[in-house]
Amino acid sequence: MVDRKRWAHDCLYAGASPGDVRDVGETGTDPGFNSSRKVVILARTWKTFGYSEAAVGELAFPLFPTDNPSLGVYAKPDGIQLQLKVTAEKESEARQMLEEGEKKIRQIFDSTIWGTDNETLETVVGHLLVERKLSLAIMEDYTGGQLTTGLAAVPDSQAFFNGGFLAQANKAKISLGVNAKTISAYGASSREVAAEMAEVARQRLGADIGIGITGTGLTGQPVVYVAILNGKHIQKIRASTRKRKGSNRDPL
Repeated sequence: MVDRKRWAHDCLYAGASPGDVRDVGETGTDPGFNSSRKVVILARTWKTFGYSEAAVGELAFPLFPTDNPSLGVYAKPDGIQLQLKVTAEKESEARQMLEEGEKKIRQIFDSTIWGTDNETLETVVGHLLVERKLSLAIMEDYTGGQLTTGLAAVPDSQAFFNGGFLAQANKAKISLGVNAKTISAYGASSREVAAEMAEVARQRLGADIGIGITGTGLTGQPVVYVAILNGKHIQKIRASTRKRKGSNRDPL
């Protein structure tokens, strides 16, 4: 990975000196800077899923072989991010460079880009649900309420999010409506139990879509089971995750 400083979204520094630029996070200066030169610096971030950090770098870095535009690739909890920084003497030139760079990036990654800049997975999902006039409900186990908390924090989340249950103990799942026989037959951490958790959450909270999340592996390799259903169709996912340093659980 090329280690380059991250720049804020579409930051504009008109008439900035190198010292002004360093004050907002840069540790050095671009080639050709001088104390009297006026510069405009813009940056944009694209957030992707489905590729590893190494794969993104192999595909993206050849698109930008120079330091201007400069590209950074970063592994984040919500996926792999690409950030492009451009420097020019005029804002119009900088924006044109940024747009041209975006075209190159989207030619390769467009189908895997889920958001840009300050967008989060929760806000993107919320916007999609509102656009389609759908509502969501959740029952969580392994994730400890992280998804529920994240969705509830989205502004106006009541427009799409009906609520969530945290049911880590089997007796909690059963009391909410998960079949005890399913837990006994397949284990609490299974696709089958995740599916029942999703359906129970959907029905009890009157939502169009239900999500059930359960998992295991606090002392070993974590395995998470996710079920998403709408009462007619169901999607079951099994995912192995890596633990985040300092935490027993990983966000999905």
